[in-house]
Amino acid sequence: MIQDQADETEWRGTDQGTQMKTTAGWYSDGNGTNSSGFSGLPGGYYSSSGYFLNIGGYGFWWSSTEAKTNYAWCRYLDYRYARVYRSHYYKGYGFSVRCVRDKAPVTVLYEDFNWLNYGSAVPYTTTGEKRYDQWTQEEKDKGWTSTVNEVSGSGNTPLCYARVGFVKLGKTGYGGDIISPKLAGLEGTKNVKVIFKAAAYVSSGGTVIDTRVLKINILGAGKASVDSLMIENVPNNKAQDDEGIVNNIWDPARAFSFTITGATAETRIRFLGKAWDLTQEAVTTNRISLDDIRVEIIE
Repeated sequence: MIQDQADETEWRGTDQGTQMKTTAGWYSDGNGTNSSGFSGLPGGYYSSSGYFLNIGGYGFWWSSTEAKTNYAWCRYLDYRYARVYRSHYYKGYGFSVRCVRDKAPVTVLYEDFNWLNYGSAVPYTTTGEKRYDQWTQEEKDKGWTSTVNEVSGSGNTPLCYARVGFVKLGKTGYGGDIISPKLAGLEGTKNVKVIFKAAAYVSSGGTVIDTRVLKINILGAGKASVDSLMIENVPNNKAQDDEGIVNNIWDPARAFSFTITGATAETRIRFLGKAWDLTQEAVTTNRISLDDIRVEIIE
């Protein structure tokens, strides 16, 4: 059945009803082939007057779509017909429902950085964090890379720092990046969704307010749906922590996302803290923490 037919009302299609009905249980040899795997049973319906009717002859299924106030769309199979009926009915009727489980997305890249364990898990405590060029070879072999910031005064080093299970990009005056491994799990050209957790930086005293811009750049094939994101997810300062204020910056509900169209197995994703040179900006700090980066195929 083509989409135009599916969107029509009353009887539609050819033998799709036969394909949806079970091979037994329907009146007068009105059984189907169940070649679709739907296994539609003739459950009849519960009337608004409180009776079960037409069991064995008809099967009604509510859709999740409302037609108008107190009415919703449904599909209906009949022992006499091979086609599928579509109409809207009063919600006071009791029809069958079919629960459909979402297909699990195919993940082609996931990184939680749990193999990094430097410094503190508290964002404003930077003592002990490890710059990318000082990572072990085993850590670098995970495939994540960081670009040397060559702006004068930056230190001519990468400015990605390992923390306890996450990474921090940038330092005062200069931006840093992290680049993903290639999306080697992709076959052909695909559209993908990138989901990740990110948090801005705040000093222990709460006086430093960064600009919170995260730049997105695709290396290789593909185009991102955004060029940048504002990371309005700010951790507690020390006084707030001391007060016991709950503020889970890694809550999945606070995750960020964007899509990439036309990604391939050669695609890599760069996350950059605003710009390489921040010394001429009104606000010269733009540090961003990242964790739980996931790339999923969009079907």
